[in-house]
Amino acid sequence: MTIAQSFDLQSEAEMPDLSFAAMRLAMLHEAEEHELPLLTNSDQEIICGTPFGNLGAVATDSGLCLRVSAARPDWLFMLKESMVEHLVHVVPDAIAGLRWSDAEEVGALPPNFQFVKVQSVQPVGSSFIRVQLKVANLTSYDDTSLHFRVVLPQPEQTNVVWPSVGANGATIWPKGDAALHKPVYTARRVDHENGLLEFDVFLHDGGRVTDWVRQLSPGDTTAIVGPGGGGVPAVDQINLYGDETGFPAIARIVETLPPHVTGRVVLSPQDDAARDYPFTPPKGMTVDWLPAGQSLTESALADLAAMPDHFLWFAAEKTQVQPVQKALRAAGIPTTGSYAGTYWGKSS
Repeated sequence: MTIAQSFDLQSEAEMPDLSFAAMRLAMLHEAEEHELPLLTNSDQEIICGTPFGNLGAVATDSGLCLRVSAARPDWLFMLKESMVEHLVHVVPDAIAGLRWSDAEEVGALPPNFQFVKVQSVQPVGSSFIRVQLKVANLTSYDDTSLHFRVVLPQPEQTNVVWPSVGANGATIWPKGDAALHKPVYTARRVDHENGLLEFDVFLHDGGRVTDWVRQLSPGDTTAIVGPGGGGVPAVDQINLYGDETGFPAIARIVETLPPHVTGRVVLSPQDDAARDYPFTPPKGMTVDWLPAGQSLTESALADLAAMPDHFLWFAAEKTQVQPVQKALRAAGIPTTGSYAGTYWGKSS
């Protein structure tokens, strides 16, 4: 058994009449599926480690007590939301009565939600636009949290409904005609001293964010929520693969890596115009642009077989990602030793 790490920020919620044994089985399943370490596992208590902190449950006379702990407020909030989302699928009737010991004000904006002001909008190469935002609180944005969401109302929507905190501590997002678009982007550069955050938008016709960013001007106000997961891997050898949607994340990672890191970057643009997107990896890494028609997935699988000691990072369309995920599982490579994420999916 691994010793559970202690975190300064903690919250708990009493769940009377909820079976600890059933909850324990559900958490064991989640830990196995996502390759998360079990820090404590007994017939009275279970604690599961995550990249953001610990999730746990302890048996009580009347049921159980849920416990979450983390080093940062945004991570603690994220863990509470994760617990609520999990319980919705396991015991949906119990969610209505869930109350956290440090509950945020019901109806308030979520603590990881911010209104921000556009500082500049500039082209990056031929196929991207870089947006610079003035952000009041960038405390949680660092190399362990590369991603965030831009929150956009429906076009022409006048009475915008923003997210709020529910009684059970989870975010309530508006639905139906009031639903908000929440695409994920990479924090391309974070300037904590001046409170600035930059992200790059890949331009493609018909894209909702493309339409939005093309009419964006300095002084406009928008909203973001985050940060989310996905950090810079702490490795000495790494191979990264991506199409245009993964370019900003790959660029952020390679320019943040220590100088001694070796490996390769393999890029697969659908449009040759995107080949002018800038990358500045360490000297020991190469940057290769695949010719049209050559498979990004096959390139990654070949390198996985030839260089199994390299951390593999892969981001592209869903059908390209799935074979890579399958190969990683077959090779017995844990999620802590690789990353294969879907950045977009073809419409059916």
